[in-house]
Amino acid sequence: MVCRVLLLPILLLGISMCTPASPPPTPIGTVSSGGITFSWAHIGGELRCHVQAPTTGWVAIGFNEVAELTGTRLVMGAFVNGEAIVSDRTVVAPGDHRPIEDVGGVSDLSQPSGTERDGTTEISFTLPAATAHEWSHDLRQGTTVHLLLAYSVADEFDHHSRVRRHLTVRL
Repeated sequence: MVCRVLLLPILLLGISMCTPASPPPTPIGTVSSGGITFSWAHIGGELRCHVQAPTTGWVAIGFNEVAELTGTRLVMGAFVNGEAIVSDRTVVAPGDHRPIEDVGGVSDLSQPSGTERDGTTEISFTLPAATAHEWSHDLRQGTTVHLLLAYSVADEFDHHSRVRRHLTVRL
């Protein structure tokens, strides 16, 4: 899959655009809550992720080593005007999430993709499994993480979630 390069301002916001969605990974694990499903597979030193929810707005998943919003690595995705938008973010404080580049980091999210069909939005992406920088978390196989799963009815990432769930999962 080849991603289209966006204008520099959008890149600086930490947004990647790709389409179509990659097929979900052959899951090592799958969890569902509130209509949101997260499937994952460890491939080499990476965690391949797939998130889907019953919405035509954004979907999101967050990873943290502690049960707090602050410090959560948040990946949000939406399908806008025929394009998948996937953004690698960090939760600075409850209600304040920003692209990792906006807080001085560099995104290491790769292979972003997404689709929207029949009232469902799906995103897929890959993250390094080992902690690479202060905005990442240990996502290696067997690690317990606190997940945030959420979706909205709107595509704008600043729109409030309709559903948000918190789960503790062993990857």
